Amino acid sequence: MASLPTGSDKLLEIRTAYIDLIIKCKGKPTVCTWESGAASSSLLVSGIDIEKIGVPAQGIAEKYADHKGIADHKINVLPLFFEQTDYVVTIQSKNSETLQFRSNNSLVEGSLSYVKDDDPTLLNGVINYGSSVGFSDLTVIANGKQVLSVRVEVYPTKLSYKDDYQEMMADINNMVSECILDFMKKTYQVFVPDHKRNDVPAVFFTILQSIYDKYLMVHSAEHSVR
Repeated sequence: MASLPTGSDKLLEIRTAYIDLIIKCKGKPTVCTWESGAASSSLLVSGIDIEKIGVPAQGIAEKYADHKGIADHKINVLPLFFEQTDYVVTIQSKNSETLQFRSNNSLVEGSLSYVKDDDPTLLNGVINYGSSVGFSDLTVIANGKQVLSVRVEVYPTKLSYKDDYQEMMADINNMVSECILDFMKKTYQVFVPDHKRNDVPAVFFTILQSIYDKYLMVHSAEHSVR
C-alpha cells in the first residue's frame, strides 16, 4: 500500500489574474488505501486568465504565463480529497474585488467566510465532505463574475471508489433482486425457478415477463367481453 506524498502541506494551489486559491489538509494527511498507480483521480479547472495550477503534495506544477481568457485544464492526480477530512481553504483577491464562494455540495456551501468583516477580498474556512463521495464543484465569484471553478473527486477512506464501490452496488442489487424473488415465490405461482443457475437478473426479468404476459392475456379477455 502507498500513502500520498507529503513533501508539502499544500494539496492544491491555483493562481489566476483575479485570485489565489490554496487548499491545505488540516491535521494528519489521509492515508491512501490504493496501490500506488492503481487509482487515479483528476482535477478539472475552469477559469479566466489562469496562471498556475499546482499540486505541491505530488510535485505537480503547471504554469500558463501567456494563457489569457477562459480555459479548461484537466490534470491527472492521485486521490487528493477524502470523506470525513478537514481541508483549509484560503482565497485571496488580487484586484480588491469582492469575493464569494459557492459549492454544489450542501456540506461545503457556506463554509468559508471573510477573515475581516470589513474586507471582502479574503475568504478562509474549513470544508469537510462528511460521508459524501464523488464529484464536487468549488466556485469562486469576483464582483459578481465567476472567475474560477474547480471540480474535485472525493474518495472514501476505506473503499476503492472506482472498483470496490461498484462491486458493492452490484451485490446490493443482487440482494434486492433475491428479496423480490423470495417474496414473489410466496405470492405468485407463475414460474418455477431453476436452482441450477445463479443468474438472478435473468430470472428476475423472466418473472416480470411472465407476469406481464399474463396481464396482457387478462386485459385482452376483458376487452373482448366488452
